[in-house]
Amino acid sequence: YAVRLQLTIGSLTINKRKLLPGASKAEALIALERLREEAKQEAEASSRGEDPRATLTVFVRRWMKELGIRKADGEITVKTTETHIANMERFVLPYLGAFDVFELKPKDLKQWMFWLSELKRPAIRKARNKRTYPQEPLPYAKATLAGAWRTLRAFCGWLTVEADLPRNPAREIRFTVKAAPAKAKATLTQDEVAKLLEAAKQDRDPNVRMLMLIFLSGAMRASELSALTRDDVDFEKGTITISKSFVE
Repeated sequence: YAVRLQLTIGSLTINKRKLLPGASKAEALIALERLREEAKQEAEASSRGEDPRATLTVFVRRWMKELGIRKADGEITVKTTETHIANMERFVLPYLGAFDVFELKPKDLKQWMFWLSELKRPAIRKARNKRTYPQEPLPYAKATLAGAWRTLRAFCGWLTVEADLPRNPAREIRFTVKAAPAKAKATLTQDEVAKLLEAAKQDRDPNVRMLMLIFLSGAMRASELSALTRDDVDFEKGTITISKSFVE
């Protein structure tokens, strides 16, 4: 289907269209209503002297809403949704947010990559409990920046269809950011874990070793371990659900 819409409000006429390869008639009708709603929003913005259609930020907001719908339908996980949104807010919009999507070129994305390589972490880190902690403003690890590129590439694929672009600006670009590799974290060796569990056998409380087994096998935080209850354990399936933690 190729959905087309012409909406006239006062002296303003808005024309919109969208290609829907492989869509059903029902999906085409839903897309038509979405175009109608977007046209109304554009007409309202035009009356205020604004043009919300062109900037990357506007399309990112639409994409985020669609991610929320797909998450609710079970098409994508909560983690994937949160990661895409965080990457957009932290790495994409600060540089590309004001760009006109119809003028976005591969060279703009290459310049964005150069900007990424110069980017450093903020001096203040926010924790889960809304507290803040100072941190050294070091450059981001390459794996973190690669995640931002995956988000932008996924968005550009969606944008190409949504905005009916002649080409995907990210299609032929390779990720070439020069960044520091992730630092190796100090972790216990298998031998150290074995010694720790052996020593726990000597404790007067037999529950101590079981707590350590759960703690280590689940790679859990202490706050997650202390928040576990019997309801979190499924003895038939042999699983433990980690869904909460103490923050105070």
